Amino acid sequence: MYEEQFDHVLHLLNYNEKVKLTFALRKLDHFEEGEHIYNFAPSFQEVIIMILNRMAPDNDLDLCDWYDRERKSDDRLIHTSRILYAIKNKLLDEFIVSELHLDRSKVGEELEQRFIRPLNGFNYTQEEYAKLPIAQAQQESRQAVCLFADLLAYIEHTRQQLFEAYEYQLAQNILPARLADILCSTRKLPPQSSLQAVVLERVRVTSLTIHELTFTITGRLTFDRHAAQAEDSADVTWYKFRLTTHDSSDYPDTDVTNIPRLEWLGRKVHTAHDELPKQ
Repeated sequence: MYEEQFDHVLHLLNYNEKVKLTFALRKLDHFEEGEHIYNFAPSFQEVIIMILNRMAPDNDLDLCDWYDRERKSDDRLIHTSRILYAIKNKLLDEFIVSELHLDRSKVGEELEQRFIRPLNGFNYTQEEYAKLPIAQAQQESRQAVCLFADLLAYIEHTRQQLFEAYEYQLAQNILPARLADILCSTRKLPPQSSLQAVVLERVRVTSLTIHELTFTITGRLTFDRHAAQAEDSADVTWYKFRLTTHDSSDYPDTDVTNIPRLEWLGRKVHTAHDELPKQ
């Protein structure tokens, strides 16, 4: 029954985390059966720590300028800084506000009030948990399960907002002429050819780690082959491509500053009777 609370965020967990989570939640399903009463709290706390420590490892947190190291030694179950890293990684607030035009000033406060403070109230030892009245223990356990599932969904949603804002800024800056320059910089276009038209279809952030932000640009292009200019052909071939590049993980540019990796994804021939794709 309680496993259904995590259906919408299961894709965020790895196999071992799913196994541990299922094991803990089944104790809650059989809450009144002997040792399950006492074992749920430590089992679920272990799941919370396991998942959040994977999303925000200590070694990565230590590399973030904004991380408050003085709070690292306290005994709270969840720290706001760990959740913030799970959301924004090493990205600086200055970048988020100045470049992405997002107001993140209230995120920490919202996390503290909605999720972290209530979940830290569930930081019972096994002995403390065993002394609670069964009805109270069961109610607090259910609340903790729902809160943690909602916290994972909040992390994903807020992180996606950052990615979408960055993707939008990149797309606004990569005009057709700029995209043509980027493609030429790869030096992988066919020889004896010149770009005739290029269309950007999508910019997508694919990963954000402590070391770098990775994003892709997909689109389509067509070009004139100088050697074939004498041929009488009304066909136009559009080639789909993907560019992959990397940038800083704390204050990335909203443009392509490195030479990206170019991949060809396929092609489509349009005849004179076809409607060409809009540019």
